[in-house]
Amino acid sequence: MASIPCVLTVLLICLSLEHMACHGPEQATDIALLLDSSGSVRNVEFKAMKQFVINLIRKLLKKDTQFAIAQYSSSCDIRVNFSQFNSKGLWEKQVENIRQTYGGTNTAAAITKLANELFVTSGGARPDATKVLIVITDGQSLDGYNLPSAIDMAKAKNIIRFAVGVGQAFENSRARQELNMIATSATDHVFVVDNFDTLEKISSSIENHIKTMQSIDTNAPPGVVLMIRAAACVCLLAAALTVTVLITRKKTSAGGETVTYTNAIMLHGGGNNISTTPVGTSTVYDTVQH
Repeated sequence: MASIPCVLTVLLICLSLEHMACHGPEQATDIALLLDSSGSVRNVEFKAMKQFVINLIRKLLKKDTQFAIAQYSSSCDIRVNFSQFNSKGLWEKQVENIRQTYGGTNTAAAITKLANELFVTSGGARPDATKVLIVITDGQSLDGYNLPSAIDMAKAKNIIRFAVGVGQAFENSRARQELNMIATSATDHVFVVDNFDTLEKISSSIENHIKTMQSIDTNAPPGVVLMIRAAACVCLLAAALTVTVLITRKKTSAGGETVTYTNAIMLHGGGNNISTTPVGTSTVYDTVQH
């Protein structure tokens, strides 16, 4: 007759299958932050943006996560690439030392440059890592006509994109449309705040989105995930039914067992053959000696 420890083992295996369906090994992640350094951003606002970046990195910093930081205005400068980022206590200074460049707002050119020069092995990016780009801007770009091709390039590199709009400029529908185009998802990956001092309000939302991505095996084919999940469900159901039968068994003087059940169950295993009815009791005799 099956024992309780055996059933618990089956349950643990089933739960492991379900975990495999939802989670793979923690995903390596390369996160780049692109800061608007144009002339429309005041110096105090640029400092607030850098502090937001520092606080966000603190929350996401872990063994398998790399960071890179770039700023853009008329041109784009990669200040710290993935291999240059120092995660052992010096990275905050790397962020603090970034100086504002002023100029225009060429967002499309900046995204194109990061796709070509940062999210590549020479920029320290890892081929198997989940790629994330967070764009922070205070207004509509001056090169919006190039934005569709820039986004196509980012899509080709499988870069997951977040767009953060700061200020009243995004009350304009065209500016808001640009944010929606930059982001991977217009509903989940677009954030708009009133000013740079309120950036911290969206920090937890961005953090949670990224941590969810890090815990999901994005490389597993959907069909495999569904198959594992289905197997886990069947396994859990079978284990639950087995426990129901086991915990209601009682030995009889005739050498059998009385089973009380509330649902019709047919269990074959370990040499046992239980014939059941919808509600009531049955007597069970082992057909194989244990």
